[in-house]
Amino acid sequence: MITSTDELMCKLACQDLVYLFAKYRDKPHECSIDEVLSEDAELLGSGVAMRGPEVRQRMESGAKYPFNLIHIFTNVVITQTGPDSARGCGYLLEYTVRKSADEALPQPMPDKPRLVGDRLFEFRRTEAGWRMTRYQMSPVLSEQAHH
Repeated sequence: MITSTDELMCKLACQDLVYLFAKYRDKPHECSIDEVLSEDAELLGSGVAMRGPEVRQRMESGAKYPFNLIHIFTNVVITQTGPDSARGCGYLLEYTVRKSADEALPQPMPDKPRLVGDRLFEFRRTEAGWRMTRYQMSPVLSEQAHH
């Protein structure tokens, strides 16, 4: 149960960051990663361990994929852990859709997600507002999984 206005504001700000993170991954030209990540943000999981500028470079390289990403986060829960810190968790469905000359919407729905998995988030309040400091991936189902 939410017990203070500060806790409510924290939850809403951090949920917005999860949305903006997905939006940046899906449509990087529509928002800035600076609105989402702290300067020292970490990206962890699936053989990936990056921090700071390396995370930004990886995120920016996603705009060059030959397909469009569609991230659907669900069951996102944010818990304030201190006056300027919070943690979150959620579930991700990631779809890919081939880029085409005709980007008219709606696009056909892919048959299945490319990836399904747990996600852990950490957040910190900065002078610029709340920012994501850690994004940890734990795939549960993946097209690349070994059979």
